[in-house]
Amino acid sequence: MTSGCAAPARHRPPVGPDESIPCVIPWTVGGLIAPSLGSPHSYRPYSGFSAVPRGWAEAFIRKGSNVSSMIVSGSPEPRPAPVDGWVLREVCGRFLTGVVVITCQGPDAEPVGLTVNSFTSVSLAPPLVLFCVHANSRALAAVRARGAFAVNVLAADQADLCRAFAARETAGFGTVAHRPGPTGSPVIGGSLAYLDCRVRDLYPGGDHQIVLGEVVDLGLLREERPLAFFRSVHPRLEVQP
Repeated sequence: MTSGCAAPARHRPPVGPDESIPCVIPWTVGGLIAPSLGSPHSYRPYSGFSAVPRGWAEAFIRKGSNVSSMIVSGSPEPRPAPVDGWVLREVCGRFLTGVVVITCQGPDAEPVGLTVNSFTSVSLAPPLVLFCVHANSRALAAVRARGAFAVNVLAADQADLCRAFAARETAGFGTVAHRPGPTGSPVIGGSLAYLDCRVRDLYPGGDHQIVLGEVVDLGLLREERPLAFFRSVHPRLEVQP
């Protein structure tokens, strides 16, 4: 009878200092089913404990060791399923962010801009910020070549500007009011704030690059509601004065 957690004491052999004893483990496969004692080919729901069937799985604990040293044979470690990219995008889309346009001087001194919401401050001393950009982005090539960029924090009434610089081919600056910052990177007029930065380092991040910048100039340009981004839309935020 195997209804208990271990065999009766009279059937248990003596244990020496270097011997191992059978261990009782939860008799389940993934916590759902386990083979029946009567037949190794029949399965039944099971959620309790039982002695380990001989020939199916054996567990041993060395005398004086703890449960973390238990070795279980015949039970391959489960591998997590690959993360679906669309699901990851949907989950991360539930995180409310602001929106910035990263700008820099491109080839032939032509300004380049890119809409980004993966921006964050990193350190106050030294003053560091970062943003993430696709490894194949034209803007990344310009930032790497120039060694500098500006972060322009968009206001709620700049949604059109956000969409323009979010396109695969970045928008031109012909009708966008801007001025050069100390690094030469364009500072967009009408933004809430800006940070002019020199590239401190670049790090690989999967199919993106993480650009770390040191702030050399910054400023507040106006007081207005910020442009927010949530589930691919721009919700209205009420900001108390």
